[in-house]
Amino acid sequence: MNVEYGKPNGKVFNDSIHGHIYMPDYCVRVIDTPHYQRLRDLKQLGVVYWTFPGASHNRFEHGIGTAYLAGSMVTNLLSRSDSIAPQLATRSGPAQPSERAATRAHPLDPVALTSSTATDSGARQGLQSNWRDLERDLRLVRLAGLCHDLGHGPFSHVFDHQLLPRRGIQSDVYGRFHEQRSAMLLAHMCQQFEVALDAMEEALVTDMILGRLSPQSARLTNRFLLAVVNNQRSGVDVDKFDYLTRDARYTLPRSAGFDYERFLRFSRVIGDEICYHIKEANNLYDMFSTRMRMHKMVYNHRAVKACEFMITDAMVLADEFLGLSRSIQDPEAFLQLSDWILKRIEFSTEASLGAAKSLIQQLQRRELYRFVGAALVPVSCASVSAGDLTAWQSDGFVQLRPEDLIVHHQVINYGKEGGADPVEQVRFFVDWSTDETVGVRREQVSSLIPSHFEERMLMVYSRRRDPRYVQAARQAFERMLQRQGGWSPPHRQVGAGEQLPQLFPDRKTIA
Repeated sequence: MNVEYGKPNGKVFNDSIHGHIYMPDYCVRVIDTPHYQRLRDLKQLGVVYWTFPGASHNRFEHGIGTAYLAGSMVTNLLSRSDSIAPQLATRSGPAQPSERAATRAHPLDPVALTSSTATDSGARQGLQSNWRDLERDLRLVRLAGLCHDLGHGPFSHVFDHQLLPRRGIQSDVYGRFHEQRSAMLLAHMCQQFEVALDAMEEALVTDMILGRLSPQSARLTNRFLLAVVNNQRSGVDVDKFDYLTRDARYTLPRSAGFDYERFLRFSRVIGDEICYHIKEANNLYDMFSTRMRMHKMVYNHRAVKACEFMITDAMVLADEFLGLSRSIQDPEAFLQLSDWILKRIEFSTEASLGAAKSLIQQLQRRELYRFVGAALVPVSCASVSAGDLTAWQSDGFVQLRPEDLIVHHQVINYGKEGGADPVEQVRFFVDWSTDETVGVRREQVSSLIPSHFEERMLMVYSRRRDPRYVQAARQAFERMLQRQGGWSPPHRQVGAGEQLPQLFPDRKTIA
């Protein structure tokens, strides 16, 4: 019997990825607030929608999907724990639900437990007490999954990584990153509405969103809960399971080369850590490879970046009047921000927004910033600025100014800074009947797994569409590449003294 489907006041959502999924009443109360409903107006992939028409999904459904996966993972993990539910432990093998819907049934039904295993009142009381703790853990981790993206701004990561740095907001300022703003909006929501959280539970949900251990969460019996939604150590978490599957479905339907359901079924808690069966190592590499492909082919597509830079410029120009960057520590002001900010600029009669409005109109006409070129660069290469690039321009051409160019340093990796192998941060078990864990190196999994997990690319765009300026920028870029040993356009190696051809010389547009 699926106990949860029979509960009153919850809702069943027909999700495009996970099918029919149940959200209990305490999740519905969060969903039915302005704080969560705002996510309907935030595209999950932000600017990507301007290039990939299928990428119209929003953070609203991603939050629900993450909450569902968080509950499913914890339910599966708890059902396999000897210390938590000995009568349900499956140490002889993984759970075997034959249908996807079976993973949605709560296996720790207190009625079933007390009727089938508790023969005296003391045992029944112990089981009921244990059940209350498990119910709380499930409630908190689901709410963390639901609320983890509340703090995203207009066009999601563009707000954090483009607008705020351009406006001088340093990384040490609280509210600079969306996870911190998610915690801010959660606290504001708890003040404004009847959410099923007391002060201590709110602090625990915040720690689950941030993936951190604090004095409050240090008291948790099940500390592995802090790694379910946001796993700071390895990056293997339900947030990634959902967004990679969802994003690939709507942009590159054949790119999701991993099976997140196997992670739910072939995992268990050993100590305080979520561990996976050794045979899932290749599946984990497939997940991080999918992440890499999505970054290369979708998130950082060169037309996407052109749109991103134009929208960033428009928001920077409008920031003084609209106060976008000032809202990051003001929940009331931040709740007013969404992707609709472009329409607010477009239809405004405010004179100071004229330049921003012009950029948006240019974007709508598909008059994008022109792509100049790109080059793979060594990990150790120094930062190159637009000013550095203009120094390489030739005499006799139009004179490029630094403000005419955008030089973007793009880093793509497997989710770990510095190019570390994230799977090496995961612990695996070989036998369901023991608590022994092992680490895995890529050489033990497959000789086809890459030896490097990070690449850096220098991308150059021209704000001016005049072919003369684009050509001048292209020649300056090519001259710079020729002088830098080891730098090359993608898929090319530059020989000593070789004259490089123009990069993409026949491209009129990048639409």
